Amino acid sequence: MATANIEVRSWSVRNPDNSRKTPQEISDQLRSVIAEVDPAILHFNSLSTSRIGGPIARELGIPTLGYLRDILKLSKKAISDLNQNDCIIAVSQATRQWHINQGLDPRKTHTVYNGIDSNFFRPAIPEDRNHWSDIRSELSIPSDAAVLIFVGQIGIRKGVDILIESFFSIAASTDAHLLVIGQRHSQKEEAIQYEANLIAKVDSSDFRDRVHWLGRRTDIAEIMRQATLLIHPARQEPLGRVLLESAASGLPLVTTNVGGSSEILRDGGEDSALSRQLLVDLPDNQTSARDDLNKQLSDLISQRVLKLLENPSQRVEIGKQLRQRATDTFSILRCATQLNSYYSRLLEEI
Repeated sequence: MATANIEVRSWSVRNPDNSRKTPQEISDQLRSVIAEVDPAILHFNSLSTSRIGGPIARELGIPTLGYLRDILKLSKKAISDLNQNDCIIAVSQATRQWHINQGLDPRKTHTVYNGIDSNFFRPAIPEDRNHWSDIRSELSIPSDAAVLIFVGQIGIRKGVDILIESFFSIAASTDAHLLVIGQRHSQKEEAIQYEANLIAKVDSSDFRDRVHWLGRRTDIAEIMRQATLLIHPARQEPLGRVLLESAASGLPLVTTNVGGSSEILRDGGEDSALSRQLLVDLPDNQTSARDDLNKQLSDLISQRVLKLLENPSQRVEIGKQLRQRATDTFSILRCATQLNSYYSRLLEEI
């Protein structure tokens, strides 16, 4: 921030002991900070801050832009608060439509796709081998074994249980290894138990030496350049940034057809070879029990992955197409330009 000459004012919804402040305290303190800064525009960069800040900014007469990157069921009060913003940006058409269906004002709600740094996330070049940390050497993975990766929070929403089941099927007929990159953030008991059950399941399996729990990593871009395939079996996803990172890296991926994921692989909503090869539809949940649905989904994912592992030339071509999609549709410049246009509109209306 300092190098960009951007002033930072720190403010938190939590007390020093990490307990959450009351709604009234949060509202009063945010109002005080805003009044002190006296900005020309307010950009609330999440659903929660957009909801809290919208009414305050309307009261203070400051134009606002809210940001939605979650697909959640909201109360009528939450929707009313969000509608206090002058402009609302959703990260995908799916996210926009979800909230409009709940009562968000469609006239002020627009879609701007996330931008990805395609210079940082990029395919490997020969010179990379001179300075990157070799993930295969680090984890003692044979040079000819496929490296499958998952990047995301360890939680039910990201479908890590589906990931593990799928990998067991893949590992039974290949020498592939799985890298699970990410952490559990939730402190709820169900989330803690979910993670513990997954680890125990892997530890008691025949494939425990081929599943690597890596936690948080700062070298994800390098790992993606060395990986064979990314698996993202999310049950819900507004617009997965990790999918954009994988695409920009030229790394083939298999993902569930939920939320905005299909928008990454389909141009203008039209079906494409990429979407047919890489998207997995969720099974019909009206005729099956939950365990059956999970089994069906993990089978569909493992089948799709195995098919790609059997065809290296297809993976190369898919990687090139994904890279092109990332640079054409999801560049940082395109995202920034679109956001700037909405800032300009708000300023013109003052």
